[in-house]
Amino acid sequence: MQRILKWRNYIAIPLKSDLWKPKTDFKRKTVELIKNVASNGDYVVLSEKALSTALGLLYDESIIPSDFYSKLMTFLITRVLWGKALGKLCKLSHETVELLRRYPINEGSRHKKLALKIGGLLQALKPTSEAGIDTTNVPGHLVSLPLTKPFEIACELREYIAKKLRVNLKVVIVDSDKCYKLKTSSNLILACRSTRLPSLINLGFLSFLIARSLRRFFSPYATPIGFSPLNLEVNELLIISELADRARGVGAGRTLYEVEKTFGIKATDVTWDLLNSIPHYPVVVVKKIRGLRPSSRRP
Repeated sequence: MQRILKWRNYIAIPLKSDLWKPKTDFKRKTVELIKNVASNGDYVVLSEKALSTALGLLYDESIIPSDFYSKLMTFLITRVLWGKALGKLCKLSHETVELLRRYPINEGSRHKKLALKIGGLLQALKPTSEAGIDTTNVPGHLVSLPLTKPFEIACELREYIAKKLRVNLKVVIVDSDKCYKLKTSSNLILACRSTRLPSLINLGFLSFLIARSLRRFFSPYATPIGFSPLNLEVNELLIISELADRARGVGAGRTLYEVEKTFGIKATDVTWDLLNSIPHYPVVVVKKIRGLRPSSRRP
């Protein structure tokens, strides 16, 4: 039975697929998944992680040298800064704080070096999801890198769908890492990474720090990093992105620790076959329900 998630006057339909691996024809796969589900005006929401993997934007962190200075930086950022002070200030869960206090220094220092190179210091200072780099749902020491041209990909996919299915859809590419909208304003959105979303302010880890420490003033949403057409309304776009992200689920886990619990082995020993053994939902169709009174209840 197909699961459906409702929020406000929208419904999200996650579409089950096999794991997208490098060289997966994501355009053809998307059309196959949505052809009997999507109608004119619907949103087709794709996971950035799945697209990044399909396009082969993967990097093996084991080849990154772990030196004294990167280990010291990692220790100070994760175990001291976030594990002792900022974790409590940002009201992170007790489990998350404990994990940060036990953060692996050797492997973590390689990850921080990559984040520093790709996103700069404001990204490397984040406790997780640095620079849009994702460590989950890929095997071994591989990580998926952020898309470099998400808007172009969204536009090309929208045109491809229109050609193959003769329907006019809206395409959104979403990162599960959160952006934060000020509840008292429709014009202020703090983001942890760059995107061309109107009204968005990218402050890197400072966005996370401000919004989490003042969380009663901000609402978190999954981050839309690319979309087509470009004239989508911001508030609706945020709702669509968050709803689709909730409906999609977390695959093998949100963190490497959850991945290890899922499979009962070290995250670095996880293979493509193991990852393919669990359900994946790289594409979600979101429909607007006409005539329903909007609900403010989050999914």
